[in-house]
Amino acid sequence: MSGKNSMGTGRTVTERQLYRDLDRYMKDRGCQRRMRSIRADDKAVCIVEHDLPLDRECVGRTVKIHVGNLFSPRTFELVEESKAVAADPRHTELLAAAWGALGLGYGDDSRQAV
Repeated sequence: MSGKNSMGTGRTVTERQLYRDLDRYMKDRGCQRRMRSIRADDKAVCIVEHDLPLDRECVGRTVKIHVGNLFSPRTFELVEESKAVAADPRHTELLAAAWGALGLGYGDDSRQAV
């Protein structure tokens, strides 16, 4: 598992963490994104797990967020630490089953945001 550290905020950004977007337009929608990987250009590849009222259109999409934004607690709230997910493998199985039932698949690149 790869990760990046920010000494300024004390937050570590790692794979499988779940973040809530605190942007003024996204906060009320409850937009949540799970970090899948960090690219060499410091972009975090995330999967949209929840976004009201556009759930059906957005869930499962891949979005890219600069890692520096994930370090900021004012921009993104860390909802779930990656260790919690790793400790309970049923969580990943549940998400995979839900996405499979919806025909989304985990990280289905055919539904990438433009």
